[in-house]
Amino acid sequence: EKYDVYQNPYALSLAYGVSDAVKEFDFNAYTTRFEKLNALVGTLNGYENTPQIFKPVRIAKPNTNNCTMQSSDGLYSFSAKTEGEASEIVFEFVAPRSADYYFHTPTKDTQECLLEVNGNKLGAYLGNDENSIFSLGWFNKGAKVRVKVSFFDTEFSIDSTCDYVWYIDKQEFESCFADLGDNPQLTVDEGFTDDHISGKLTTDAPNTTVLTTIPYDTGWKIYVDGEAVESYRTLDALIAFDVANEGEHSVEFVYSPALPRLGMVISISGLLIFASLIGAEFVQKKKRKEPIREQKQIYWVLEDFDEDFAQFDTADSDEQHINQKTTIGED
Repeated sequence: EKYDVYQNPYALSLAYGVSDAVKEFDFNAYTTRFEKLNALVGTLNGYENTPQIFKPVRIAKPNTNNCTMQSSDGLYSFSAKTEGEASEIVFEFVAPRSADYYFHTPTKDTQECLLEVNGNKLGAYLGNDENSIFSLGWFNKGAKVRVKVSFFDTEFSIDSTCDYVWYIDKQEFESCFADLGDNPQLTVDEGFTDDHISGKLTTDAPNTTVLTTIPYDTGWKIYVDGEAVESYRTLDALIAFDVANEGEHSVEFVYSPALPRLGMVISISGLLIFASLIGAEFVQKKKRKEPIREQKQIYWVLEDFDEDFAQFDTADSDEQHINQKTTIGED
């Protein structure tokens, strides 16, 4: 079989240096996902101004079929005219330049819709699995584009304060990612595994913030030049850490999840308790056996018991008699 292999010329390392402003980055400060991506790249590079990698296409109010539209409280609210039939929301625009175009309508609605572009069905849109940026495809400058969203419930709403169609400025994109690629990049050693990664990282300034593509998990431990360093969560999801000194460093990532460690401790503790119980049982059995061996020589028969009881009874009576005499004499 033949396989086509593609190389991503913009790929970054598993870990790379970024601006320490990433520690304060807040996705919630932006409305659309395109704005968030623009702001994120600018923050990673430490730019003063947000780069416009994704640029919006201004669209007038959408048109509708089989539904009414109202605008209030920052929302476009749509109500179906005929229940049981698809209601349509139509967005139309002319491509301002030749580029890849993307579509997204911020909404809290989770119902699944259908998406069409210039009469071509692109499949499910929104819903629980498809609430993401949707690629409309490449359009040449001046091309007329018609995007239709069909919903099937009686009600539907989207954010009315933002742009829905965006295109990517490739030159801006390449420039920003070239800057990210110039930042310190981790060179990963061969032979890495899912729970152990090592490599070299050369920093050009003290206190360099290093962002990784590893999802944050307290089980990951990071060592720089053999010494453990503190890691922390960034961008609500990823591990980052700081390298104090500039220069070349060895970096090691070791994954040891807390749950297996706890399980191991419990298992070892259980074995120790079990061993202690077995040992205690063994000692008790030994103690029970030793008196039995000694008592074999002093077991009583009935005659011995009667004789001893008689002697004990006589001695006890004599003692009582003596005590009685002493008491009478004192009186």
